[in-house]
Amino acid sequence: MSQRVCSSRQDVLFFIVGDGELRDELESIVSALGLESAVRFLGWRQDLATIYAASDLFVLTSRNEGTPVALIEAMASGVPGISTDVGGVRDVMTSPSVGSVVPFGDAEALAGSVLSLLAAGTAERRAMGMRARDVVSKRFTMDRLVEEIADLYGELIDEE
Repeated sequence: MSQRVCSSRQDVLFFIVGDGELRDELESIVSALGLESAVRFLGWRQDLATIYAASDLFVLTSRNEGTPVALIEAMASGVPGISTDVGGVRDVMTSPSVGSVVPFGDAEALAGSVLSLLAAGTAERRAMGMRARDVVSKRFTMDRLVEEIADLYGELIDEE
């Protein structure tokens, strides 16, 4: 995906945040593709708000995901998102007006969504980010989460 994006646009910089057992392999792939100048591995970070503020968009490429916390954080920060269609992503990305969901494993669709969102321009990305923030701020409030947990317990008790 990043290779296709970088072949179309030279003004793109990817930040990979987090660490894990695949980091060495990913760094080797980036090197083999000659993308070292376009991809930065940041490791685990405490300053995610700063990273989100510096980002034009957020891409979640998970193979599987329960509740996509990183996506929710990005959206809450006003950053439009693009994600693979896994786990609870569609529970968060409820409309194309807040971001794109692409089939898992379709690097071409992922790259196309990134390029499309970049081409939309800063004003459209900001508007999409604000809509994303609005969706998350309404959906993931403390009161709402407590209510959902109480409902779940109520359902479990009723089943007994």
